[in-house]
Amino acid sequence: MLARLERAGVELVSITQRFNDDSLEKIMPIMLALFDEYLAVDAGSRIRRAMRANAERTFHNGVV
Repeated sequence: MLARLERAGVELVSITQRFNDDSLEKIMPIMLALFDEYLAVDAGSRIRRAMRANAERTFHNGVV
């Protein structure tokens, strides 16, 4: 996925992290993307668990 974005000319811009022109410049965006993916998967897992618990308690999980 990152290679495809790179070929399309997409560049990672971060307000909170500063990248220097050294070897870390290449690895940091990959590490940040992996960490973001981990957080997304983890959040999805927690949301599914909470929704399942709500359903078991006969609470409504959505809009009417």
